[in-house]
Amino acid sequence: MEKKFLYEMFIEPFTDGLFMAIIGIITWLFVLGIIGIALYYTLYLIDSIGLKEQQGNGIVIDKWFEPTHTITTTIMVGKVSVPQIQRIPDIWKVKIKINKTTDNVSVGMNKWNEIKINQKINCDYKIGRIYNKLYIKNISW
Repeated sequence: MEKKFLYEMFIEPFTDGLFMAIIGIITWLFVLGIIGIALYYTLYLIDSIGLKEQQGNGIVIDKWFEPTHTITTTIMVGKVSVPQIQRIPDIWKVKIKINKTTDNVSVGMNKWNEIKINQKINCDYKIGRIYNKLYIKNISW
């Protein structure tokens, strides 16, 4: 049963003319895209879950402020397009470097004003096991 389904889905369209060959190629690309997305997020989970938390000093290499803004998208309700407005609040971020890896951390306005570039910060962090990505959990100074 499964072999017949797979054959009909992925092989047979290529034998029924140009139009069905195009549909078969689109189906293959769609399936490969879904497999790629699933693989990426599986590797992300393996990389970031269950890691031992470490403590150390990081250096602030950049800081920036993103002011309040809105994003407007539209959704269809029946035959009417209705705007959906989303408000994004002020965001204060710092980029911290530990060893050769960096991570962006959102902080409050008061902390952001106190932090200086090239300042050493105490960090609780994790390093990913596959991608060596830095995951900062907490900062203090």
